[in-house]
Amino acid sequence: MKCIECKSEQNEYNERLGEITCSDCGFVHIENMPEETVSGYGHQDFYVRNGDRGVLGSIFSLSDMKHQKNKSLMRNLYRTAKFSRSEESMKKGITICNMVLSYHQPSPALKELVASNYKRIYKSGQMRGIILEVRAVAVVFYTLRELGVSVLLKDIAKRNNVSPKRASKVSKRVARILGKPWVLHQINTDGWITVTCQSLEADSRVATLSDFTSDAKRVARYLKTFMDRRDLTFTRVNLATSIYIASIFRRQIGLSNYSQIEVAKAAGVVDTSVRLGLRNFLKMNGMTKSEMLQMPMEMFLEGIRYE
Repeated sequence: MKCIECKSEQNEYNERLGEITCSDCGFVHIENMPEETVSGYGHQDFYVRNGDRGVLGSIFSLSDMKHQKNKSLMRNLYRTAKFSRSEESMKKGITICNMVLSYHQPSPALKELVASNYKRIYKSGQMRGIILEVRAVAVVFYTLRELGVSVLLKDIAKRNNVSPKRASKVSKRVARILGKPWVLHQINTDGWITVTCQSLEADSRVATLSDFTSDAKRVARYLKTFMDRRDLTFTRVNLATSIYIASIFRRQIGLSNYSQIEVAKAAGVVDTSVRLGLRNFLKMNGMTKSEMLQMPMEMFLEGIRYE
């Protein structure tokens, strides 16, 4: 039996529940299957109840299935089970979403919003062929970003053994289905800077992390103001660039700092993109890197604010 959700042909039969489910995504193919019963009269290979021959709770033989009444019964069972199978699959998806969300200690309102988003993308019919775990990671990530929570998709994917690349593609599809593709690009500047700087805690310079985070936030706010005035999108690369700029200024006065590679790794971006981000920003600001290094950070920030 081929799964209509993920196209897998691996199935499991649960004798206690009377269900056949997909081994890969958990979709319920058949439920309320006729159960074995020993009441009534027996036969060499099967038993059938006396009073309810051909209804749920009885065993059907090949000869029974030829009976018109039994055929009608089986058609009704399959037809009425379609809705419940869909509901069962939706509930399983929401359950997995709650498992993914549990790491963030969600409130009842957040759980409700995640469940609502999952129901909408499920009913859209555009998520077939995507396993439940990937769907759950994508929906949870989208919902958190929609609320302005600073999270990284790669972290959520890693915690749930899901491919970040696959989760990223599905997240974009979720955003399109829900009609808010820009949500994934919205950034809570201060929150994201805090999260990224916390990722640098493994470094021995953690004692000065608080001061470093504060400097990075100031630079990020000013860079964002600079770009907003020009109707440019402030991305995660720009945030990483802000952290790197703060690190450069701290290095100039002998304070703890981080390399470009360290910052890029913590931010989840390519280190060359940080270098390019700095180069583009300085070009827009009419400044070279050597000129930037000749001024204190306060003067640099005032130049952005009062240009």
